[in-house]
Amino acid sequence: MPLTFSDDRAKTERATPAPRLDGWKTIATYLDKAERTVKRWEADRGLPIHRVPGGGNAAVYAIAAELDAWLESNRASEPESPNSSEQTKADGISTNSENSWPASSMSSSSS
Repeated sequence: MPLTFSDDRAKTERATPAPRLDGWKTIATYLDKAERTVKRWEADRGLPIHRVPGGGNAAVYAIAAELDAWLESNRASEPESPNSSEQTKADGISTNSENSWPASSMSSSSS
């Protein structure tokens, strides 16, 4: 049975590994976050970062597919927050400054 173009392409797609992101800067750019945030996520939240053996502290890499899966799993575990002002008003939460403390009660009077 001769291979067709689509069969050949399917084999190539399966054999191609997910893109590897080398270094904190590249990983941070992929996630659209600061490098410091990405380092904190790795330490505190288990962001899937790999270290090159014998490469020192700066030699890190990540697999794009693993980062995508991590992001999705974190989004699914976050509680939903109200996203409309109507919901916020229904909950009795004010988002405008009209309900803030009056300026006169905050200032001290000297006689």
